Amino acid sequence: MSNRQQRRAAKHKGKRSGETYADVLARKKMIQEEVAKSVRDTSISIEADIKTQRFLWMAVVALNEAFGFGGERAKRFMLALEEVANECQQMAEENGGTYARAKLMERASQITGVVITPVYEDAIRQAREENEANGVFFPAGDPEKW
Repeated sequence: MSNRQQRRAAKHKGKRSGETYADVLARKKMIQEEVAKSVRDTSISIEADIKTQRFLWMAVVALNEAFGFGGERAKRFMLALEEVANECQQMAEENGGTYARAKLMERASQITGVVITPVYEDAIRQAREENEANGVFFPAGDPEKW
């Protein structure tokens, strides 16, 4: 390749044959947006995991303070919690996430005697209905996903 050809190739780097510079910029912007979305999704997932872990630590401390759970009983609690989590995961895989969550809430309500409703469920449903009535559809979390 001659120097002239190399200079021309460098000048049009990233541009495909028949593509305008507007197309190149649009493609780059789309890639940047997808990368940013992926980073956001990953950070949200990590943050949720961190908060879940902290909540479990708080549960162990609360069990210790309220009921005198020591190390052995706390370990049994964590093992039982893992069993329930696995059971719910299996139920979600077999019957769907909505069913699994409903059964878990029903079971927790029976044990505590308190009617349990998911946080923000009504607000999410109302916002989705309002948006859809206005012809705006946002991809929301899959209700069947556990």
